[in-house]
Amino acid sequence: MDAPRPGGDLPPDAAEAGELDAFGERLRRARPKLSGEALARVRATMDAELARLASAGAAHRRGWLVPFALALALFVGIAVIWLGLGPRFEARQQVQPILEPDGGHADPSASTEALRQRNKLLANFEATDDPKARLALAGELRGFGGAEFLPEKVRYWAAMGLLEAHLEWHAPYAILAEKSTGPAPRNIDTQKPDEEWTEAHTGEEWMQARLPVEQRQPVKLSPAAPNAKPVNSRAYWTLKEGAQTDVAQALALLNSIRQSSGLAEKARDWSSALACNNTKVTIDVLGSYAKGQPAQVVFDVRASSAVSFKLYRLHDARPLRELCLRIGRDFLVLNHAAADPEQHSAEQTWRDVPDRKNTKSLSALRKLPDYPAADLLGTWQVRMVDLKTVPKPGHLGDDLGKNPELTPESKEREFFDDACLQFRDRIERKYWLTPETLWRRGLTPDEAWTTWQCGRIFTLPGDALKESGAYVLVAEANGQRFAAPILVDALMLSLRRSREGAAVLACDATGKLPLAGADVLADLDLAPVKTGNAGLAFLRTFAEGSRAFIIQKEGRFGVSGFGRLFDGVNHPTLPWPQLPNEK
Repeated sequence: MDAPRPGGDLPPDAAEAGELDAFGERLRRARPKLSGEALARVRATMDAELARLASAGAAHRRGWLVPFALALALFVGIAVIWLGLGPRFEARQQVQPILEPDGGHADPSASTEALRQRNKLLANFEATDDPKARLALAGELRGFGGAEFLPEKVRYWAAMGLLEAHLEWHAPYAILAEKSTGPAPRNIDTQKPDEEWTEAHTGEEWMQARLPVEQRQPVKLSPAAPNAKPVNSRAYWTLKEGAQTDVAQALALLNSIRQSSGLAEKARDWSSALACNNTKVTIDVLGSYAKGQPAQVVFDVRASSAVSFKLYRLHDARPLRELCLRIGRDFLVLNHAAADPEQHSAEQTWRDVPDRKNTKSLSALRKLPDYPAADLLGTWQVRMVDLKTVPKPGHLGDDLGKNPELTPESKEREFFDDACLQFRDRIERKYWLTPETLWRRGLTPDEAWTTWQCGRIFTLPGDALKESGAYVLVAEANGQRFAAPILVDALMLSLRRSREGAAVLACDATGKLPLAGADVLADLDLAPVKTGNAGLAFLRTFAEGSRAFIIQKEGRFGVSGFGRLFDGVNHPTLPWPQLPNEK
């Protein structure tokens, strides 16, 4: 029998030390069958193999020591880290459930003790409904880091704490609120106006509860006002002087509230009111005034009992065009004497068309410039109670619900938005509460109070308008500035348009003679276009209803447009010349 091949009978895992004895036993059983020479060879082979396996087993045992040592070191390191940071992590775990719903998170640089104190204040804040306690706790929590480390509810109350001391409260105004005996309106207007045309902001319920009852009752602006005291009246606020620093911090807190839907809407209302000091002034002007004659304007004011007017002279068409960007907000071109509520019932009506409100954001308006002091012609201070009032607001026809058939002309008006739907609230004067508007909006006499004073007439003296040209009337109330153009002996222009642009026919102040060589401006980004010998010019611009077209020649100006914002402009009687494509 042949001797076994060295290593041939070894199992695959013979390197394991536990297999050595089994292998030796098999060799001993095989010895009697071998010859002496073969046995010597097997013994030598066995001894060599045993020596090799013994060496391999020792090395194998030493190989397990390295991973065991690494595992032990890792375990010890984790234990050390846990013992050192465990309490801090545990404190953060206690704070985090309170912060997550409002988007806040712990300041990573805060100490464990500070986190525990913060957690305690947050728990107390959530547990109380008392406004005074919440204001105090929110003020303390502001000391634990920036706004990003506070829940949104805490940010809101912290902002209220900063503002409360700087709010000056005023009583609203009583209005004539007789019950209408006419038929019920076809459509009660329940659409909420844009924020700039609503009542003044009246703060929080808990703020109103702290005020004396007399301060919330409407004041009578005239002896004819009713003696009834509305049960739901609320005082409004304006900012005291010297509040800039705290107001800036409060605005930063309010503007950071975005996730909580209920609080986010209230924060936006506060931010909008703070940005304008809760105040609004809007003016109605005519398209032209006579030189050297008194000039009347009609204005509405919110949250102010007095207004300061300043008159400046303008010398160029570009600042006048910039001023006309404020049409629909700071001013309208409207003739109250000629305002007919039914004049738009057939062509320009509020039909069921896509809502274009808010397409021009108030924040997108350029800041009203500081006009040179050298151009200041006069300053006047007026109190609202001393001014006369127009008998009724213009543009109050009840056009809701009408839907006439579209004619080619009305389709064009709709395409160019001649109804100026984004300024509907201003054109309709939804903020002006009269017996008619109360009736149309379904309000009761108990809700007949307002923070607006509307339809006040201010007369500019003729001495201030001695020269033909353009002026700007700036109204200031509660630190806010609003402006409207005043044109004296204005040039006249007539307009036609297509989807490629607008044709302008410029005329003199009489509207009977064409004006050659006049500059026509419709867009601040484009250079003015000069009129030809026939007084005609063509501008490649989108002639939407709210766009103002300006003409200028030798210090004289004229303004017009297609939409309802320009209803007070007098159009020339000169017939249009025959255009080239009409021959």
